[in-house]
Amino acid sequence: MWDVTGSQPAMPTLACWETASFNHTTCMWDVTGSQPAMPTLACWETASFNHTTCMWDVTGSQPAMPTLACWETASFNHTTCMWDVTGSQPAMPTLACWETASFNHTTCMWDVTGSQPAMPTRLLGNCLFNHTTCMWDVTGSQPAMPTLACWETASFNHTTCMWDVTGSQPAMPTLACWETASFNHTTCMWDVTGSQPAMPTLACWETASFNHTTCMWDVTGSQPAMPTLACYETASFNHTTCMWDVTGSQPAMPTLACWETASFNHTTCMWDVTGSQPAMPTLACWETASFNHTTCMWDVTGSQPAMPTLACWETASFNHTTCMWDVTGSQPAMPTLACYETASFNHTTCMWDVTGSMPAMPTLACYETATFNTTTCVWDVTEHRILQLSQQFQDGSYSYLWPVNNVTYSASGTYTAYFGCQDYELHLTIHPLPTVTATDLSSCPGFPLQLVGTPSGGTFSVANPYTGPSTTYTYTYTDGNGCTNTSAPATITVTNSVPVTGVYMSNIGDNTVSELEWNSRIRLVRSSFPFSRRSNLDGWRNSSSTYNL
Repeated sequence: MWDVTGSQPAMPTLACWETASFNHTTCMWDVTGSQPAMPTLACWETASFNHTTCMWDVTGSQPAMPTLACWETASFNHTTCMWDVTGSQPAMPTLACWETASFNHTTCMWDVTGSQPAMPTRLLGNCLFNHTTCMWDVTGSQPAMPTLACWETASFNHTTCMWDVTGSQPAMPTLACWETASFNHTTCMWDVTGSQPAMPTLACWETASFNHTTCMWDVTGSQPAMPTLACYETASFNHTTCMWDVTGSQPAMPTLACWETASFNHTTCMWDVTGSQPAMPTLACWETASFNHTTCMWDVTGSQPAMPTLACWETASFNHTTCMWDVTGSQPAMPTLACYETASFNHTTCMWDVTGSMPAMPTLACYETATFNTTTCVWDVTEHRILQLSQQFQDGSYSYLWPVNNVTYSASGTYTAYFGCQDYELHLTIHPLPTVTATDLSSCPGFPLQLVGTPSGGTFSVANPYTGPSTTYTYTYTDGNGCTNTSAPATITVTNSVPVTGVYMSNIGDNTVSELEWNSRIRLVRSSFPFSRRSNLDGWRNSSSTYNL
């Protein structure tokens, strides 16, 4: 039997709009169907094909109509896909100088307020209202008060019509020898400086008196002499009684320390005590030592001072020289603050706590920008709305397509447009093309021909001078505005020379007046001598000859 193998080709993957049927002739799948056409869209809409629903999904909505001022109207422009806003604020009325006007957005009219100032009380003459200064013009003025020293006063004298100035500078006070004085024009008084030198500290026997001549203290007196003393006596000067206090009697045997023995020395007038106290131990600065005569030893007392309470930024080390705690460190400097911030010192973290935040930037219109003002601590809002464009055109179309609004203008003028939250202004100047002409010319072969075009300063379409065959040429000129124009074609005609034929002459003798026109180019003229060579002739002779030209 025949073994049959093979299988039908798998149906291809279909787009949602396609159908497939198997073609038993070609043995392939025939796919039919086409994607639905995209629907017509409004300017604000976009469309994407949905392969699930097999339809176009249209998204987008018409832009909301902008908020209008009371004088404005809006219509939706399906070309620019934006709202065209028309209308302008009514012009402010002409105001008298005392009036002010504010626009009332409720009534859409200007509210005018203010009244003419009342005429002042007049003494003599007339008062005229000045509409420039918006004040009553009164003529005449009181003389200006003169500049016064601080001690002077002035009153206007209505009899003399002048200022009466009175007062005199205060006299300088009597000064002590140590004082100086300068006049203070602000307080209008004498500023006295200096003080009497302090009296020096005096011993009890001294007295002092101030010398106004030398401006110093004169000290007098001397200490009483010390009396003669017994060997066991001593004297000390008593600054309270201002006398010598003599003390002493034969010294009693001194009480002896536990380690001592004593014998009286009449030479030295003292008890000679022998033995020595045990050396005092080395003490810390806060310690004191007292000798204990019972134990015959030193008793040491005292403790190191407690460390003082420290601020969070301070550290302390014990100074064994001063026997005090040396505290170092300083509070951290307050940080530089923005205008909206305040700072308080936190003794727990030992840092400055900074509070406050920058005010939120206000909501801006699309044409506004905002910068934060660190001086006033508020946002400064500015507008940037007008962009001016100047255009000049040099072609012959006499029109300009403004890409801002896609409008073509064919006349000079100023045009405005609004697009993308921006006002645009076009200053358009369309210059006429210059009038340009070229002149028809003719020449013989081989003769250079100077071309002619007006106005001067342009260029020719062929070489100038021209030596070629007959042709046409144009002349192109660009004026001061940059506008270029080309003349109509002019003709250059190059013609061949006309033929030259011979002339027979006879009986031309000496002194005969004759003239021969030869093709209007060569002529023989009267001569009282036999003909001689002229121009390009071989030469004239007094005989019959034939000459070729």
